Amino acid sequence: MRVRQAMPAAIAIFLVVAFVLVPQEGRPQTSSRSAPVRTIEFTTTQVTQPEVTLSPDDQWLIVTMLGHLFRLPVAGGAAEQLTFGPSYDADPVFSPDGARIAFTSDRDGREGNIFVLELESKRIAQVTHEAWAGRPTWTPDGQAIVYLAYVPLFQTVSLVRRIALSGGEPQTLSTPPRQFRTVFYLPDGRLVWTVVERQQGPSRLTTRFEVVSPQGSVSALRTIEGEVDRVVSSPAGDGLYCRRLLTPQNSGRLYDADLLFLPLSGGPERLVTVVPHEPVRFAVATDGKSLYLGEAGSLWKIALTSLAREPIAFKARVRLEIQGTVTPPKTAYGAPRLPVVRTVTSPRLSPDGRTLVFGALGYLWQQPLNGGPARRLFEGSAFEDWPAYSPDGRQLAFVRSEHGKDEIRILDLENRQTRTVASGLGQPSWSPDGQRLVFRAGEQSESFRVVSVSLSDGKSEQLAETGLWSPRPQFSADGRWLYFSANTSGTGTLYRQALEEKAKPEPVTQLARHLSDGVVSPDGKWLVFRRNREIWAAALGTEPVQEKDVRQLNPQGGDSFAFTPDSAGVIYAVGNRVWRQKLANGEREEIPIRLAVTASTPPPLLLRRVRVLDFDAGGFGPETTVFVEQGRIRWMGSERGHTLPRETVTLDAGGRFAIPGLFDMHVHLDRWWHSVGADHKAFLAYGVTSVREVGGEPNWTKALSERSEATSDPVPRYYFAGELIEGTKSVGGDLSLLIADENDARTSVRALKDEGVHFLKAYSTLPWPLHRVVAEEARRLGLQVIGHGLTVEEVTKSVTLGYATLEHLPWPNPYYDDVLQLLAASGTRWDPTLAIVGGNRVLLRDEPEQWTEAKFRAFGSRDWVEQGNLCGLSNSLRGSWAQWLGSVTAAHRLGVGLLAGTDAAHPCVFYGSALQWELEHFVHAGLKPIEVLRMATEEAAHTLGAEDLGTLAAGKLADLVLLDSNPLENIRNTQLIWRVIKGGWLFDPDTLRPPATSRTPGQP
Repeated sequence: MRVRQAMPAAIAIFLVVAFVLVPQEGRPQTSSRSAPVRTIEFTTTQVTQPEVTLSPDDQWLIVTMLGHLFRLPVAGGAAEQLTFGPSYDADPVFSPDGARIAFTSDRDGREGNIFVLELESKRIAQVTHEAWAGRPTWTPDGQAIVYLAYVPLFQTVSLVRRIALSGGEPQTLSTPPRQFRTVFYLPDGRLVWTVVERQQGPSRLTTRFEVVSPQGSVSALRTIEGEVDRVVSSPAGDGLYCRRLLTPQNSGRLYDADLLFLPLSGGPERLVTVVPHEPVRFAVATDGKSLYLGEAGSLWKIALTSLAREPIAFKARVRLEIQGTVTPPKTAYGAPRLPVVRTVTSPRLSPDGRTLVFGALGYLWQQPLNGGPARRLFEGSAFEDWPAYSPDGRQLAFVRSEHGKDEIRILDLENRQTRTVASGLGQPSWSPDGQRLVFRAGEQSESFRVVSVSLSDGKSEQLAETGLWSPRPQFSADGRWLYFSANTSGTGTLYRQALEEKAKPEPVTQLARHLSDGVVSPDGKWLVFRRNREIWAAALGTEPVQEKDVRQLNPQGGDSFAFTPDSAGVIYAVGNRVWRQKLANGEREEIPIRLAVTASTPPPLLLRRVRVLDFDAGGFGPETTVFVEQGRIRWMGSERGHTLPRETVTLDAGGRFAIPGLFDMHVHLDRWWHSVGADHKAFLAYGVTSVREVGGEPNWTKALSERSEATSDPVPRYYFAGELIEGTKSVGGDLSLLIADENDARTSVRALKDEGVHFLKAYSTLPWPLHRVVAEEARRLGLQVIGHGLTVEEVTKSVTLGYATLEHLPWPNPYYDDVLQLLAASGTRWDPTLAIVGGNRVLLRDEPEQWTEAKFRAFGSRDWVEQGNLCGLSNSLRGSWAQWLGSVTAAHRLGVGLLAGTDAAHPCVFYGSALQWELEHFVHAGLKPIEVLRMATEEAAHTLGAEDLGTLAAGKLADLVLLDSNPLENIRNTQLIWRVIKGGWLFDPDTLRPPATSRTPGQP
């Protein structure tokens, strides 16, 4: 998440400057091609997270709103919009003469540069041409601007530069790059900047104020505990007004900051007021009596003597240009429709080269290469993946997942017996002597660990930590070394570590770009690794591998590759095709997969005495009969005149209430997330028949999706995005697509389209210039994009780019009328994920009996449930929760399209149950139960283009939930589930529960 920051206003000194001006409404210079643009307008009296600056004559305020500049009198009134177009403008500061505004904008297509607006002519000129610049302040004579030039990809590290408005190259005032936060001038004309420094301890920060003499020497002015990110000099020159962020360890507060007066004489700081934990710019009047800032949706004038607050009423007519949102294509989900498998995972050749093992539909299959079909290795409905042959080919290690429990097992290929050797995430690999396995372990929200287990005595030991980076661990052929991938230096690297006590890892590669899943060939001569989906290779020598030594072997298949037993090539899957490719000359041959899966067909089902929810009528109808055949509702009404097939299953619903199958619109699901105790069966057990997966491993999700289509297993429908699209500095490590440039962005979008994803997820860590490229390429291919909505900047830019939905509530303060009207006017849907931001913590603290509810405990493993200890509830969180609910209430009243998503699986956010609790949260926000049900069914289906779902009518897919009581009377009745039907398959939630022996009860 990036938070745009701004500089305090400079002191007023008159000077006229002449330089080239360009029209303010000219299009930004970007690499993106033109896109359809529409204009929206609305009027608001509130502003979210504004930056405020004051004119030198104390008559005017410049306020930021939704990425544009507005001017209004200090007494309030009508606000005039000053900047327009598809840009994000921030950091405003008046020139000393009051005639111009310097500000930061991305209108040139970069992250941000400094521009100047001439207030009389309304024309704008670009001043800097940095990769990323911000925090402008005027020199006292008005002839130049001082600003921060950020190191690419790091807004926290920068240089201080000055550029003359008459032209020329910028002058660097500070070296080396440091964590500068703000620059400003004292009334005596001296330049001051602040530098944030980390002291002992992971969270203790201090801020040093450094003053620059006229000769350029730098000296310390004073130091203060905490991070100071906004400073305004007092007009009298006796001190500084500072906005200081404190860590919870320092302050005990999490959601606000201190606005202090810091005497230059060296005395103790004085608290002026507590301000939001937001990037707010504030201003001080020239007489030193008043301070102006924005907070809680309003603008305020604060008397600095009495600290009395006076609201500044205003009304703003907002005009914004946004790109058109892509209409989702109709989803081709049917039932049944799987003549062949579309996705193969993890192909592996036996040591003798005669047999192939691979994954499909989440099962493992074995196929002889000399002819004959592929056959399943195991029975049952467990999920299986990551096969690894032992060196002698007699055993097969693999990962088995069921009931939220992941185990590393070994199959004896001669007697077909299996045994469990460890619990872990996957990527098992054998030692050369076949006596040990090494694998990836780790819990969600922790670093991955490389663990070794002895097969003779079962003892395990941790060998390395790799952070959130896929380690793909393996032993060297001589058994002396451990190889693994990690990112400990800022770039993904392959390391080797001697297998002796306290040995330290040594880098095998020194690359300019990331390496993931590095694997060394059995003969030790080759390195193969992954970059996003691509397979790269290099010959190994005595020196660390450099960028010049590597070459792309194939643009696809990097998420499934392995070496052939002879070390001469690699084997990988693309879609449902498996390839063997030579390393020396790149030639490849296909290994035909002989696997055809016949989709299971549910028997015809007749439901008698059922009351069906009719959204148009606003309630449930009288008791009726529903006939389901081939997974669809064929007719509803009287049985008279209908002939039933002989094999029809009849079920008397006893007057129960039928609602459409529920959607959870924000879930993370892959081999990593599944390993934290999340049981897929919980979705159906809680009535969730469809899931929007917003970021994971696409092959794994596609395999589960195909299982959902082809079998009677209790697996929901999956609508998925594939990997998160992030920048190179990601929060998900190499589990995401790491995008470095425009070519990466376009290539990745096209690859995801080819994979058959339903939409894209552009994450907060992706630089905004690359967001534009992703949006453009996705629009060209007809793909929707969804984004984050944690800040006003994210919301405004995402809406401007035409993103279909925004995820999450802002952190830590709510959105106000300006943002909510933006969402309503643009038609952008909002999925606030109330569960993750605090809703479930509030519920579990207020209703501790939820922890002991039998169904909940059955589907949550002990390890996962015990993470309820992380569900602490502070008073500040409870207060924020009330504000967030109020924001959702206001959004609903304005007509914002809301969605129900949970962000499972996270601590306190569980598969299945979290969606049920999410429905409660929306009712607490003031929505009626029927509105909540429509949102979680019909509107969710429409958002995904799943027109065959979301309502109950003839011709629709048969996804429905039968409830014991009327949910329109109490939304909690959606939890009283009698039966669930998905695609015509009938499930009893009680029989979906795992055996009692697979759970160890225990209350956190």
